[in-house]
Amino acid sequence: MKTRENIRVKEEIMVDKEEIQIAHRFQHRFLTKYFPDIDDFHFDIMYIPSYELRGVSYNIYPVNSNHAFGYLADASIWGIDANVFTMLLNGIIEDFIQKQSAISIPIDLITYVRENLPIDVFSENILLTMMSFYLDTVENRIAIANTENQYPPIWSNGKTSSFITTKGISINSNLLLKEKNNTEVKLLPGEKILFYTNGVINKGMFGFKELKSVFK
Repeated sequence: MKTRENIRVKEEIMVDKEEIQIAHRFQHRFLTKYFPDIDDFHFDIMYIPSYELRGVSYNIYPVNSNHAFGYLADASIWGIDANVFTMLLNGIIEDFIQKQSAISIPIDLITYVRENLPIDVFSENILLTMMSFYLDTVENRIAIANTENQYPPIWSNGKTSSFITTKGISINSNLLLKEKNNTEVKLLPGEKILFYTNGVINKGMFGFKELKSVFK
């Protein structure tokens, strides 16, 4: 039996379908398609589609043969606005990268985004979850900074030694939490790190349990 709520949700999906298709085309044009390999470190991207397209942005910048700097950002906004927000965010991040002579402090990127994102452009509240990291393949360590300053998931022999619980922060009230020190993680041989954001799980996106089941 169809409930009034089910009918309403179905109608919303039908109304948004064309706009979401356009947004997908924008997203595929402006987002990085792959993470480049750095020596023995291999980066993979897992894309989980959702009918509610969100503003997602990610990239990695090889500093040299042994170091890399990267980021992952997720905004709880969909459709055309998500792509406008994503392109604006990407522009700010690219500006930060170009101004840096040496990139090694992840928290600096988050601070720069908070100080330069024109939040008055968007009338609605947008939750933004953001993580940046610096990978050192010589010392086998990774320095991480994000909106909650927590560890990302570290997968070793099918077990999780730690996981992230980042929550999105409304950019119209307080874009990101106050600066915190970078969190450093020592990588052991064979460990894999999963980068993802869950700032929009309450909006219907996939959460930690679903992601964990993929890796079983």
